[in-house]
Amino acid sequence: MIGSPLISGPVSLLALLTAGTATADLGPAPARPVAASEWPEMREFALRSAFRLDAPRVDIDIPLRDPAGAVRYRLICRGGSQAHLDDVSERTGTSGYLPDLTCILNAGDRESDASLLSEDESAAYYSRGRFVLSELAGACARYPEYGLVRHFRLRGMELELSVSGLATAASGAAAGRPAHALLVVSVRRDLSARTAKAEQPGYLRPGGTAACGTVRRGNGPRMCRDAATSAWTQCSPAWEYVPYPWEDRTPRSAAPRRASSPQAGPRGT
Repeated sequence: MIGSPLISGPVSLLALLTAGTATADLGPAPARPVAASEWPEMREFALRSAFRLDAPRVDIDIPLRDPAGAVRYRLICRGGSQAHLDDVSERTGTSGYLPDLTCILNAGDRESDASLLSEDESAAYYSRGRFVLSELAGACARYPEYGLVRHFRLRGMELELSVSGLATAASGAAAGRPAHALLVVSVRRDLSARTAKAEQPGYLRPGGTAACGTVRRGNGPRMCRDAATSAWTQCSPAWEYVPYPWEDRTPRSAAPRRASSPQAGPRGT
């Protein structure tokens, strides 16, 4: 379903492409799950953002609105040079962005490392919201939920992120490497999506590009920081149902949160 445009005023496609991005409007659970009706109803939409993989700055900022037009979430995707990402970190206090493109979904209108796309408390760049070039070609591109197309079910909606239109540079130092792409973003209502953070997708992460030809089903352990000891341990069954502390409202059926805010995870820093 095509939603209302999220961009107002004239937009120069050439100017945005020069800057690195251009956005156009396309028109068994734990015992105490949160009812999807307790989350704000979201406006359905589909957008696509053209970006250059070889640009020094890639910044895509898409507000997710309710039917009344209020911003409930922000999807922010950033890439480009390490110097740019370091500058973003200094300006915003975030450290979850890494090349080639990392997308973070935040509740409300703030930008933080607490990405709702993360399936545990590891850093946002370990989530499926990060796209790496090696994941977007060959068998890895077709791997369910870790390749070109990824779905995130949470809070009464399904968010889809997909990369398409990959085009390689014809000349220069980057000749033969992907240079242009489209990030397609869509939101649709899904009353079966009850968690506060993204559900696990039902597929295990492929173990490197050589392993992408074998699709492995299942879900790995979700790791959280123990609030008392700071040690990594498996998240409680209630973790994915609990909003972050600063959010305006807490679903009635959510249990108390047992771990601290997201940090670089047990996979490394």
